Amino acid sequence: MNEYGHDSDNSGTQKRRRYKRKAKVSEGAGRHWVWLIPVFAIALTSFIVWRNLPPEGEQIIISITDADGIKKGQTRLRYKGMDVGDVESMTFNSELSQVDVTLHVNKEMMPLMRDNTQFWVVRPEFSTSGVSGIATIVSGPYITFKPGEGDAQRKFQALDRPPILKRDGTRVEIVSGQLHNIAPGDSIYYKEVPVGKVYAYQLQSEKVILYGQIHAPYDKLLRTNSVFWEQSGVEMDVGLTGVSVSSNPIVSLLNGGLSFATPAEFGKRASPGARFSLAQDPDEEWKNWTPAIDLPERIIDQEGESHGSKDLVSSTAKSAVSGK
Repeated sequence: MNEYGHDSDNSGTQKRRRYKRKAKVSEGAGRHWVWLIPVFAIALTSFIVWRNLPPEGEQIIISITDADGIKKGQTRLRYKGMDVGDVESMTFNSELSQVDVTLHVNKEMMPLMRDNTQFWVVRPEFSTSGVSGIATIVSGPYITFKPGEGDAQRKFQALDRPPILKRDGTRVEIVSGQLHNIAPGDSIYYKEVPVGKVYAYQLQSEKVILYGQIHAPYDKLLRTNSVFWEQSGVEMDVGLTGVSVSSNPIVSLLNGGLSFATPAEFGKRASPGARFSLAQDPDEEWKNWTPAIDLPERIIDQEGESHGSKDLVSSTAKSAVSGK
């Protein structure tokens, strides 16, 4: 016993027991938290795998002529600006003439995969109507489509070019000895104003037939005695007084196109599918023809929208007043 009447050995023993109990509690708590680490790691890994799983969907195959820039796992299928699938694999067809591209398509898009659905590859393209697909310069090409009708389909032939949106107007066929510098998508001009499009051509044994359309309401200018010629980039006239050079708009310098004119004594309106011959060198008087054909008072704004002249002036005035 010590001077205070307590047993010092018993006191020391009790303290050691308390320390051991505390140590056991601390050690047990530590082991409990250690077991949570692998559980958390498994949960995190499962979440990452789940997030990276492809959306539920099905496979389709599109056959394309040129697979330049298309890459497995990178090239996307897009619709209305949204990613709705991607390229899973690529292989040559049995004839080695085209590339069969297998796409994984999101489930909600499958009802749009029909017989007449059209696919094409979007790449940067410069044409008389402007520049398209410019964003793909950085991101690379992507595949898109226009929904069609018919039975469900899983294999498609891709278009070589984007489809040309059809508008109201009059179809026209233009016969030429050669194709020259004309391609689908080129504009058809009237007095240097684009009023139509070339949308296809057909090669025959002795000629080329160009298929186009003059858009409404400008198709009122197309008559049975209208004349067509190639929109050349530069015209040169050599005479006794020297050389005279004139050029057409820069877009026609790059891509060509067609022009037409109608004489003052104009004939009946051309019927759909009317056929004309293409003159390579127009008569100078053709460009000076001014037929008295009434056209609606329409104004085309910078967005390409057609307006009545009063409507456009009114909306412009309102915007100016509102400061927009």
